[in-house]
Amino acid sequence: MKYLLLFIIPGLSITACKQEKQYCWTCNYTYIGSGKPDKTGDTTLCNFTKTDIELRAGKTFESADTAYMLWMIDNCRQQ
Repeated sequence: MKYLLLFIIPGLSITACKQEKQYCWTCNYTYIGSGKPDKTGDTTLCNFTKTDIELRAGKTFESADTAYMLWMIDNCRQQ
């Protein structure tokens, strides 16, 4: 009985931790800052879960593009 529990408990733990599926998403992007007009458009982001997109949508991030200071995504739709 003791050994049976050693196999059942880890098995239940593994099945309880379901991994979210990853999808491609169509999102609007906006580059902001540095005295230039904002630059907007559409982009496709792949290999992201719904939680990944929800965490990033509507938040600003530093831009690697020297022409703009910040960027953000919003209005994402699953493809």
